Amino acid sequence: MSRSRNLALSCTLALAASAFAPDAEAALVERILYFNASAHCQAALPMYDGMIRKRPLAVVNEGAGTSFVTCAIPTQGRIVSLELFASARGGVPAQLTCTAVSGLESEVSHRVPRTINLPASGARAGTLWWGTYYGGPLARPTGEPNFFVGPYLAVTCALPPATGLNNFILTYNEEIGA
Repeated sequence: MSRSRNLALSCTLALAASAFAPDAEAALVERILYFNASAHCQAALPMYDGMIRKRPLAVVNEGAGTSFVTCAIPTQGRIVSLELFASARGGVPAQLTCTAVSGLESEVSHRVPRTINLPASGARAGTLWWGTYYGGPLARPTGEPNFFVGPYLAVTCALPPATGLNNFILTYNEEIGA
């Protein structure tokens, strides 16, 4: 009899304690995804296919004129930042312009262009786009507004001759539970 009474009392106390417990919030963990441009980039139009070569470690413009490349960025969680690295391959410096596009075609979308100065040495150079919590009101340290408005992210680049996109680094926050 006392055993069932103790069990009932324990259950009652546990139920009462849970009623006053604070709400559990999901914990956020920062994750980083590294990937080569050759995995997610392609010529923007068929007319550029003959100039763009997907090498194992880069997507390179091997043509005589500027080619356009579009990269679909695999996203997950809340996007924090995206870094892009590129290089010149012809022994001459070059300027590469890329635009990150966040959102949906038929809804709100944001476009933020960046220009990368590529050294003649062939060393990688990069640029960085910031964003937090899918278009939240926060501004980044540079003072630029947050522009990631959803999980859809792409980058389009105008590749001068003998330049290539090397790799990306995507940083995001993922909810892992309480």
